[in-house]
Amino acid sequence: MEDDLLWPHFKPLWQSLKAQGNESMLVAGGYALFLKHQWLLEHGGDRPFVIPFERWQDNTPRVTKDMDLVLGLDLISNRERHKPILKALEENGFKPKLFTMRGRQN
Repeated sequence: MEDDLLWPHFKPLWQSLKAQGNESMLVAGGYALFLKHQWLLEHGGDRPFVIPFERWQDNTPRVTKDMDLVLGLDLISNRERHKPILKALEENGFKPKLFTMRGRQN
């Protein structure tokens, strides 16, 4: 993945999270699309596609410069379970931005 600017940073994080058993995570956004596009080009071959490669306007994957990770509710709802994830992010050079959702107060 020579055009992938994030892979050298994402791969160690991914391996750290898998080693912890944290697989309730989703890579989303532009980086997820890039990874899927890359995978399709490398492994898609004889698989059916809604729009065949030859009809794609541009079949060159482009990587974004950020990564969106979505955590499962089982991790979000348990503070002790998400501490190792934050630690893995920080140990791999990421600065997580945490967002909380508050219920509407009447």
